[in-house]
Amino acid sequence: MARPLVIGSRGSKLALWQAEQARERLKRLSPGIEINIEIIKTTGDVKTDPLSVIDIPALIRETGDSVEITEQAARRIVFLIEKAGSHRGGATNTTG
Repeated sequence: MARPLVIGSRGSKLALWQAEQARERLKRLSPGIEINIEIIKTTGDVKTDPLSVIDIPALIRETGDSVEITEQAARRIVFLIEKAGSHRGGATNTTG
């Protein structure tokens, strides 16, 4: 007995729709194949870590980059990161 093919998907309606579309197309190519969809959840799907407001900027500064803007909304945290040596006006020539 062949093992079923498993498609991993996030649990959103869009992700599940995409997984279902992939399953149907695969079934047309291989009639009789068993294909299951498994919902994959990560801690990021469950909650946003409130300490990331501290941890992420600290990590970015350690790499020499900077956090220009930190915005916190209801269920998300947004960081705008500026790479070291770059500026908003475009690329920086670092070859000297």
